Amino acid sequence: MSDLRTTRQHASDANPEPEIATAFDGVLRKLGSKQSQIGYEKDWVAFRAWLKKKTLDVLRVEPDHVEQYVADLHAAGKAK
Repeated sequence: MSDLRTTRQHASDANPEPEIATAFDGVLRKLGSKQSQIGYEKDWVAFRAWLKKKTLDVLRVEPDHVEQYVADLHAAGKAK
């Protein structure tokens, strides 16, 4: 039994995407209206795409990364 748990843990370490998606969905369901949820989801997808472009791991994001993302949004005229 412990071998199976170890295998699952290594699999989730290698690909945390399902766990992140599940956690995000749980948080999203608790936030405001359906329109707000759609907006947050679009923002999350855009942020994840930015991370991928920068070859950054979502589990290793630092405050400086978020600041750079916001700066990039402003530079592209996409920030309000």
